[in-house]
Amino acid sequence: MEKVVYLLGTTHEYQGGKHRLNAPPPTKEEFDQFKKYVVQQCVSLSIQAIGEELRKENLVNGRLKSTLLEVCNGNNIKHKYCDPDDEWQKKAGIEPFLYQRKQESPAEFDSRDFENDKKREPYWLLKIQELNLFPMLFVCGALHIDSFSYLLKGDGFTPKVINNCWAPVKTTKK
Repeated sequence: MEKVVYLLGTTHEYQGGKHRLNAPPPTKEEFDQFKKYVVQQCVSLSIQAIGEELRKENLVNGRLKSTLLEVCNGNNIKHKYCDPDDEWQKKAGIEPFLYQRKQESPAEFDSRDFENDKKREPYWLLKIQELNLFPMLFVCGALHIDSFSYLLKGDGFTPKVINNCWAPVKTTKK
């Protein structure tokens, strides 16, 4: 059986996680657009499970579950938060909250971020193996699409990118 993992890149605020610095949190309309898009993909691709680069502890604004868990609960799809907890990250030498340090160049920050990602992405792979339901949708930050596709392919999965960086369609109010 072919183990297809569809990849959907986005920014984490649409999952219910922290939003980008200097950006307002998503509106209800934007969350609804994301949900609708994910449901459409799940139906058209016969998705059996959704994994996501998020952990419950990273939910913000009083949310008790991610947008993707809400989709799963409403559509009889298995769900898994796939990002490692603080304890695992500490053992792996991952900086849990990565911010650009004073006097640090963007290149230095990117290098530290890249090193963290090289340790986190194999953990996501383990979680996908635990789910073991295909076809699967995996939602992650847009910057992970290429590297995670490569990792999946190297482990015998068939990655298929459905969107490199989903963003809501901006509507104009009349």
